[in-house]
Amino acid sequence: MSHGVYPYRLVPYAGLQRKIDFSVVIDDGNDFAVARRFDGRKEDALKQLSTDYYVFRNPEDCLEDLYKEIPQLSMTIMGAMSTCDDMKFIQHGNAKIEWDGCTHNVSEYINQVSTTEDYFCVYYRASLLHRQPVKYEKRFGNLEDFKNNINHLSPEERNESVLLKNFSSANRYPMKDGRLELDHKPTMLNYWHVELKILPASLREADRLKNVKFKKDRTPQQYNDKDLMVRFVWKTYLCQGFDVEQNNNVGDFPLKYTFDDSVSIEERLRNAEEVKRMYSTIPIL
Repeated sequence: MSHGVYPYRLVPYAGLQRKIDFSVVIDDGNDFAVARRFDGRKEDALKQLSTDYYVFRNPEDCLEDLYKEIPQLSMTIMGAMSTCDDMKFIQHGNAKIEWDGCTHNVSEYINQVSTTEDYFCVYYRASLLHRQPVKYEKRFGNLEDFKNNINHLSPEERNESVLLKNFSSANRYPMKDGRLELDHKPTMLNYWHVELKILPASLREADRLKNVKFKKDRTPQQYNDKDLMVRFVWKTYLCQGFDVEQNNNVGDFPLKYTFDDSVSIEERLRNAEEVKRMYSTIPIL
């Protein structure tokens, strides 16, 4: 663990929105960058496709790391208030629980942050992730389970009489409403934390998928539902990112969407200055 001062720019305080609605931000014509931290050296992991785009040299190397978090993958909003350099900070304990909307004293988080130097950031355009479709297919162990999920099938697969007659536990059936969704999930020490949620048709199904463990040596014939979904999301959306310094199509996140209008400007500024004072004078690493 190294010693230093945690960047106060990341810290939430009373007067900020508890949750930002990214649909509103994007529908208002704003695009912004989100990033994922990966372990290792950028030079070893990525190869350049063009001036500002990169692709992973060996995508299989990253699947196990992503598999553990999907369908709730941690990412960070990038911009003037949050940079790749800030992603060296790793939160532990209470520092990483969901923010409660209040201003907190830095002393609560002493020894709950560590740092890493062995990482790189991959940037993604929020508009190319949020509300994008996900191909998701599922096997059903028996006819009863299949019948209970009939309404979750895609329109092409919902001819019930034909399906029930030809049901087989060996078949994969396309599920409807699979999609990506960026969800603002600020933590006690990082207001800019988000989760990329990969949502199947039901929350119960999402919970089931989260508990499925990664097995490295599965063949394509042995892939389960989660294997197929993770690989689809990775290949379609996440295996290629851009260099934020070279790409001019993505701007900083508009700060106006972060303000809680029920709190006066004066109080908001007071809270922001208090956070700045605490985090600029008290080392927490």
